[in-house]
Amino acid sequence: MLTEEERRENKRVAQRKWKARNREKASAYDRERYRMHASIRERMKARSSRWVQNNLERHAETSRVNRKRRYDSDPRYREAICKAARDFRKANPEKVKAQAAFNYQVRIGKIVRPIKCSICGDGGRIESYHHKGYAREHWFDVQWVCTRCHKRIRGGVN
Repeated sequence: MLTEEERRENKRVAQRKWKARNREKASAYDRERYRMHASIRERMKARSSRWVQNNLERHAETSRVNRKRRYDSDPRYREAICKAARDFRKANPEKVKAQAAFNYQVRIGKIVRPIKCSICGDGGRIESYHHKGYAREHWFDVQWVCTRCHKRIRGGVN
């Protein structure tokens, strides 16, 4: 005889299999439920937000792959990205200069990328650096951080 937990797990497995076989029906059903029910919408948003917070690296990688795929296949999206980059460069010339100067120093080896995040101490590849200011005297005054800590610094998330 199955326990309650085993029955629930069997039901979840069966639902996943059904969704895999019937992607179109499942997607249409989910979209309709999302559209019609505010409580479901709020629960789904909260669950999604929690997942992103708990899986920042995985979310970042998935998002990067999806953006690349869309960039390669959709000319309107590509043009929108290029326009946004042009607008950013025009609106923030001091940031662009600081980033370019810093990246050049890293590329030629005068500045070496550290092994650990300066905030949390996690090892692995440090993906980001956070400028403490964009005035010329602060161009090389940066804090090396992992992606998670950089998001916390920029977004004010704890």
